[in-house]
Amino acid sequence: MTRQRSFTIIIITLIICISNILAQPTTPPPPPPTPTPTPTPPPRKPLVLHIVPHTHDDSGWLETFDEYYNSDVRSILNTVTYSLQNDPLKTFVWCEIGFLEKWFGDMIVPQSSKDAFKSFVQNKRIEFVGGGYVQHDEACPNADSILLQMTQGFEFITKQFGSQYLPETAWQIDPFGYSAASSSLFSQLGFKQVVINRIKASKKALMKSFSELQFVWRGNPNLKESSDIFTHVLDDHYGPPQQFKDLTIEYPGGPNDTLTPFQLYQLTSFLDSIGRRQSGYYESPHFMLLIGDDFTYSNPSLFNKVDKLKEILSIYYPLVQVKYSTPSEYFKELSEWAKKKGLVYKMYDGDFYTYGDPNDWWTGYYTSRMVLKGLARKAMNEFRVSQYLSSTLVNHSQDFNGDLQKASADISIVQHHDGITGTSVVHVVNDYLTRLLTSMKITTSVSTAALSERYNFSTLEMSDHRPIIDFGDSNVVPVVLYNPLGWKRNAPHSIYVKLPYNSVAINCPVSVWSGDDQQQDCDCLFEEGFAGSMVLRIDWMVEMPASGISTYFIKNQEPSAWSKTNPTGDARPIILPVVYDRYDNPNVLENSMVRVNFNPVTQMAHTFDLIKDNMSMLVDQDIAQYDGVGGSYIFKTFGPSKSITNPNITKYLIGRFRKDVVTSHSNPNHPEPGFSTVVTTRLIEGSSHVFFDYRVRGSPNKDIIVRFNTNFPNPKLYTDDGINSINRHIQYRNLDIAEDYYPSISFAYLEQDNINFICTNDRSRGVSSTLRGGIEFMLHRSCLQDDGKGMREPMIDDSTILTQTQVYFDSSSELARHHALLLENPIKTFLANIHEIGNNQVPNFNIRESLSSELSPNLYMMTLKKMNGTCLFIRLMNINPNQALTVSVDNLVPGFAPTHAQETDLSGFREPSIGSKIQFKYDSNLYFQSAFQTEKRSISAPSLKVQSFKKNQATKVEEIQLILDFKIISSSTVEGLYLNELVSSFGKVCRVFNWMR
Repeated sequence: MTRQRSFTIIIITLIICISNILAQPTTPPPPPPTPTPTPTPPPRKPLVLHIVPHTHDDSGWLETFDEYYNSDVRSILNTVTYSLQNDPLKTFVWCEIGFLEKWFGDMIVPQSSKDAFKSFVQNKRIEFVGGGYVQHDEACPNADSILLQMTQGFEFITKQFGSQYLPETAWQIDPFGYSAASSSLFSQLGFKQVVINRIKASKKALMKSFSELQFVWRGNPNLKESSDIFTHVLDDHYGPPQQFKDLTIEYPGGPNDTLTPFQLYQLTSFLDSIGRRQSGYYESPHFMLLIGDDFTYSNPSLFNKVDKLKEILSIYYPLVQVKYSTPSEYFKELSEWAKKKGLVYKMYDGDFYTYGDPNDWWTGYYTSRMVLKGLARKAMNEFRVSQYLSSTLVNHSQDFNGDLQKASADISIVQHHDGITGTSVVHVVNDYLTRLLTSMKITTSVSTAALSERYNFSTLEMSDHRPIIDFGDSNVVPVVLYNPLGWKRNAPHSIYVKLPYNSVAINCPVSVWSGDDQQQDCDCLFEEGFAGSMVLRIDWMVEMPASGISTYFIKNQEPSAWSKTNPTGDARPIILPVVYDRYDNPNVLENSMVRVNFNPVTQMAHTFDLIKDNMSMLVDQDIAQYDGVGGSYIFKTFGPSKSITNPNITKYLIGRFRKDVVTSHSNPNHPEPGFSTVVTTRLIEGSSHVFFDYRVRGSPNKDIIVRFNTNFPNPKLYTDDGINSINRHIQYRNLDIAEDYYPSISFAYLEQDNINFICTNDRSRGVSSTLRGGIEFMLHRSCLQDDGKGMREPMIDDSTILTQTQVYFDSSSELARHHALLLENPIKTFLANIHEIGNNQVPNFNIRESLSSELSPNLYMMTLKKMNGTCLFIRLMNINPNQALTVSVDNLVPGFAPTHAQETDLSGFREPSIGSKIQFKYDSNLYFQSAFQTEKRSISAPSLKVQSFKKNQATKVEEIQLILDFKIISSSTVEGLYLNELVSSFGKVCRVFNWMR
């Protein structure tokens, strides 16, 4: 009973307890108090924090240039202007001048905002950095294109604000690696320093550990101090550190608007990170902190945060001086501090390729979107032609400057580091292509208008890749040829003649006549590939004066004579192609200089017999592909390449001036059955160079290459960066070969015991040497996956490209750039209207305008253009490091004589500052890295000197002859360090010539 009562009491007690528990509120008990964080001690040494507000605005990437302007950039510039109006201490830096020009021309933007922006520039509160039309890529554009976009930006700054506001700091914070060519160009454009960012992670870590993120960069060892520029490497991303982003100090949570303990902890953590970066990576108490990122400052929130940071630090940490600053102010104070401390900076004379991390190398973009890269190079060359032709006219009625400015702007936008690189989404790539095509339409119109006006042709049409003549009812068509280079050229030229589809012709139905009424020897060859018509290719030898024009006339013979065996004594039969399969192929192609022997199995070039030298050289050409798993930026593959040579038929088309072998290779791995890769091997009479045309279509997740395997046992690989030829270190490894891929602007070569195997190309691409004695170029690539670098779209590129390579052996590489320029700048063809001269008549005249004398083979005329209506601006480039050049500019251009010259920097807008701009002490013998090496340093680096001239119409020619001295002083005996030295650097530009007709 007692036990039962006790059990009942226990049950009742439990029920009461449970009822009490259920009656309690559901709110959990309060947590234990959080301990107040202990602030990090403030910096023990004074720290000057230079806050540099900036925005990085891509000129196309996920959106087009115009879309980015409308969605972001307009509001950014409006916000910056408004914020600076409300605070006289705020500063800002601006880089992309193309956007700024669009903003100044925007009718939506109030004029008061534009006037305010101008005043901020004049008061040095807004500073220009970079100053180019875009922030250009450094691996794909050539020097001409870089200078074009830089000059385009400089011209706007000069006209809108004045040349005194041109930038002092080059600003390359986002390109994917950095070339020595760009650093040399920056030095000679008058920049005092350059800021860079994206370099190989392991290299940046090493530089951090030795506090070597600041140094003097020598872009061209041959030019010594003329190409030196002080360089600042960002230790982290170009945006603010995470600790700054985490700050909530603009919303104080304590009583009376004070910081809470946690906010104070955030602040001290931020200062601690800055202190560690400043003291660990840089040697001075001055630290430049970039506040901004991609398309920032569309609202003033970042400005508000910095304002609060300045206010609070002045209270809590008086040893930390925080101020709005600019790069110029930062580098000025840094140099003053370094001078007081006697700090000596080290020298760097390499480049910064490749960029990335193991198994994640940014080397795919060297070859991404090859159609875009090829069109960009072609558009630049066409622009040069239009500049020259329109500038050398005298007393012309048309002003082409507005048209050329539009074309220049479109070409410049494509040089952006997500433009020509091929690393934009599809609709942006299409916008870039449209801009290039638009620019070419403009430049073609300018060129034809200039020639038409000069020679009284009312209509003149510039022909494209295959100039086709359709006689119609006419019997003669004038053909105007223009040589865009300053060297005489004697080479075969081709033009195509369209005949009725039902034509029956045995003998050549046309004849070629020079302008002075001399009949030319020619070949007539039948070419396939023109649907619905019969087309003949007409080849004849042309003699072109330097930068000159020649005229020929194509006459149509009487149709009744086409089928006669020999209607005239000089009639020649039409040459027909001969088709072979792989079993009866003669496997040889030769001219008087070289014999190409083909592999009977692959039908690819196997050996070159150099007839003059009585030598046989192995080339063993192959088309192969890597199984790729990369993206538009990244080249990534596993395992070696696989050959895809599988010849079907081979066609021989043999003329006296030009000989072609065309081989089709079926690719069993291509998703389209029956698709062929076509390789054309071409010889030109009188030349030992061999030309290859490749017709290749993109294939999913395939990186397609062409490889030449020589018998060089241990060659050195040199690649071209647009100015220098750089010796590349190759590791010959089977895995992670992407790290050993390098950009090639125009050429690359193997060197072994004073024998060079040289390959020049029509556009930039990736190059490597994965097999000993071999050199390979990437031709095309297509990727089915995104590589996670922000594009969020796979680079699927199934386009068909036609690209050209020229290869040859030589004892010297000195003329490699000369031959590359010849390949990139073919003779231009213009077709005139027959009604201008009358039918059935060949006029007795020959147009041969040219330079007064041929330029040296080592002298390249980069630019000749009108400036300010009456002045000529000329850039000349010495492309050979081992030869002194002396150039007289008196009567350099026919019809003009110089009376005055003024030297400027490369842009032509400010005085040269070579030798006086480096504000820091440095030791040119103290290197921490050298990429230009054999022994200690051996480089085939063209020592460039560019001269620019302006011309004014004058009534009297002063008796003056200006000599541009390209003299080179040899210093090769100084411990073998320097091959030579140009007395005056690449960037020395002469301008302001008064000329008269």
